[in-house]
Amino acid sequence: MTFTAARSCSFADGTTTPRKIGDLAAGDAGRRGVTWTVDKFGGPVAYVDADRQIHLVPSGTATHALGAIETEVTSSIGGDPWWQWRGLLSKPAASWKATLTSKATGTVVRTLSGGEVSGSLTAQWDDRDGKGA
Repeated sequence: MTFTAARSCSFADGTTTPRKIGDLAAGDAGRRGVTWTVDKFGGPVAYVDADRQIHLVPSGTATHALGAIETEVTSSIGGDPWWQWRGLLSKPAASWKATLTSKATGTVVRTLSGGEVSGSLTAQWDDRDGKGA
């Protein structure tokens, strides 16, 4: 079975240009997740051929910007104040940076940062500025 996908799609006018991506293995050829899948964030198309080899083919669409799929914020105001943000990222990131800004004054209170992350990211703040106040 030949696997064909839309090479490009203009959502303004709804036109697409199909292109052959590869030949799927027989059997479950039409079942997504069994012999083929698409990265919904604009990454490659993956498929399994008749020799059970896995192929990654560029989808031809622009990748989505890094984003949070789901988020959660927790905090405590008794005892030692703290704030925590947890998010599930749409794709790996080489580094991250969060800038905490005062709503009242507009000044940056604290900047949190970290290195490479994939999947879940947690950022914690102890309610203090960069100088510990």
